[in-house]
Amino acid sequence: MKKKTANMEVIAENTLRNSYEKRLKKISNSIRFYMLFGSVAMTNCCMCRGECTRKHQNHPERQNDYASNQETAISR
Repeated sequence: MKKKTANMEVIAENTLRNSYEKRLKKISNSIRFYMLFGSVAMTNCCMCRGECTRKHQNHPERQNDYASNQETAISR
């Protein structure tokens, strides 16, 4: 009986370790993905919905729209 419970404990421990290792691997993969592509996503232009990697300042016509929207919001 002791041997059977010992085997069950080992199986449970291995299962727990495997699930933890899978979760850890998934987390590390997402961190690695963010490190590779996160900087590109962070610099995407907010007016192009991410179609270009230019920042907001590179769209002067849109920047003026943004500034006028801010002014109307402040004046209200």
